[in-house]
Amino acid sequence: MLRLITTILLGMFLFGCKSTTEVSRESHVFFINGDKIEVSDDLLKKIRSRIDTQGVQIVTSTLMDKNDVRWTLDYISLSELLYSQDCEHLKLLNTRKFDINRDVDKNATHIKAGAFDYVWEIKVCDILRNYRVVNELGDNSFTVYPLEL
Repeated sequence: MLRLITTILLGMFLFGCKSTTEVSRESHVFFINGDKIEVSDDLLKKIRSRIDTQGVQIVTSTLMDKNDVRWTLDYISLSELLYSQDCEHLKLLNTRKFDINRDVDKNATHIKAGAFDYVWEIKVCDILRNYRVVNELGDNSFTVYPLEL
């Protein structure tokens, strides 16, 4: 069953990495490429067991509460599970403000940030990956998607 869910999610994820929905997300629901995906308790437990946040201060905004931070970590872990199924460990290294001069963002350069615009640096089996977590100006939602390095 887990392999079937992973295969379905992988197929959908390969067609788009953008995830947008209202803040205060449900912990078992992920929007991938516009599709609403509900994750089982077992899969949620698995993706949460993969990520280590020890010693990292996560920068947030008043628009992101504790549940939104947890959801974002779950989304990143689920994304990485789809890309790197053999990797069992993800380490959150840093969260910082998005820097237009340093961070490559070919997917959403048109986004004008509202309340926040962050980069979450993740190490996946010795490979560094960055995710942009951004609130678009005039919107009450945020987007999470990978950045090119």
